[in-house]
Amino acid sequence: MQGDPRFQRLLRAVAVTQDAEIDCTTCLEEVPAYVDRELVGEDVEREMPDLHLHLALCGDCFEEYAALRELAALDASGGLPDRSVLLRQLDADAR
Repeated sequence: MQGDPRFQRLLRAVAVTQDAEIDCTTCLEEVPAYVDRELVGEDVEREMPDLHLHLALCGDCFEEYAALRELAALDASGGLPDRSVLLRQLDADAR
């Protein structure tokens, strides 16, 4: 059992658990600011430690964060398609 990655992940989660932690709602409300700060090179782990910890422990919130970060990075690099192009593609995919 000790070699099982799920068991190891559980042990790490228990080790970093704190008496007071933020919930998923609070996390998701703060994720846009976290992403903005991260993309400009700020030390989000130090500046927003509660959020950073929650993202490390919660797979659902981490997926939301990762998707937002990817979109924000695409937008910042100019790689995000124009809204009208996206709407046409969504309409075509729905058919």
